[in-house]
Amino acid sequence: MLKGSPQFLGLLCVTCMACVHAAVDLNYQVEYLMRQDALLCEGCKYYTPNSTHFKACPADTLKCFSEEVEVLLSEWEIQPKPRDLHEGLVFLAADQSRGSRPCPPCELHPQKAIPQFLQQLLQTLQQAHNN
Repeated sequence: MLKGSPQFLGLLCVTCMACVHAAVDLNYQVEYLMRQDALLCEGCKYYTPNSTHFKACPADTLKCFSEEVEVLLSEWEIQPKPRDLHEGLVFLAADQSRGSRPCPPCELHPQKAIPQFLQQLLQTLQQAHNN
């Protein structure tokens, strides 16, 4: 049985719901980008960490994705642009930083085209939310 004041338990539930909503929103924003025409930025490639990198160093992996998303959104001429994807990834990276060890710089990851980059980002977000 859970023990604690009703106010604390209520705050805990609200906090958890906010985290779940933020996770769904980030996934939705990546899925929105996946439905856009990647040919609008033909030849664009982005540093793309993979699930092995995320397991080893989740915070740095998410920081890399956030930096690359910022570049992608500035280069890719789609409208409307997802409003909080970059900031959400920064927040998620900070949340994952506890006990995370550093990884090599983002620039050492392989560069991939938009569809592969976004697919890996979505898989990484799902992995982060399952932790």
